[in-house]
Amino acid sequence: MPTGASGGYVLTSDENGNGTWQPAPEPDANTKSLSIIGGAFLPANPNRFFQRSTSLLSRDSDTDYFFYCPVHLPHDATITEIRVCFRDEESSHDITVSLNRTSLTGTAGDKMAEIVSSGDGNVRRTLWDNSVDYPTVNNLSYAYSLKAEWWTGVVATLLEIYYVQILYIE
Repeated sequence: MPTGASGGYVLTSDENGNGTWQPAPEPDANTKSLSIIGGAFLPANPNRFFQRSTSLLSRDSDTDYFFYCPVHLPHDATITEIRVCFRDEESSHDITVSLNRTSLTGTAGDKMAEIVSSGDGNVRRTLWDNSVDYPTVNNLSYAYSLKAEWWTGVVATLLEIYYVQILYIE
């Protein structure tokens, strides 16, 4: 376990990249969770190379920038938080993971929440965003997905996604 870590705590960072250990937020009794492993993401261009295992996702070349994963939540559920577990050993590049919805009647979409890995070190960190835009799931009008974005020029295995959790209430 990393220095300073203990059960029930997660490493977080502020907008300047300063890391601190904080108690992991506890969902209330009505909160449910959809957990998605990193290996569930697929590249936007299937002809590109990437590394995917049952538990994590990392780039295998400097050609993959966008990865997507469908999200299936109950109609009328209210999304309260998104959590992403990363490993980011690259101090000058990050992974951005966003939760998005796309209209079923066109190509217009909305970013609902976004988390940026923002940091370096060989440590698994869980970051979260509880300021979700358009939090009520409407499966009659929208499809939902996660998007993971890598920046160019990064050695593939220095940035990895282990899992994403979406917390919601019905």
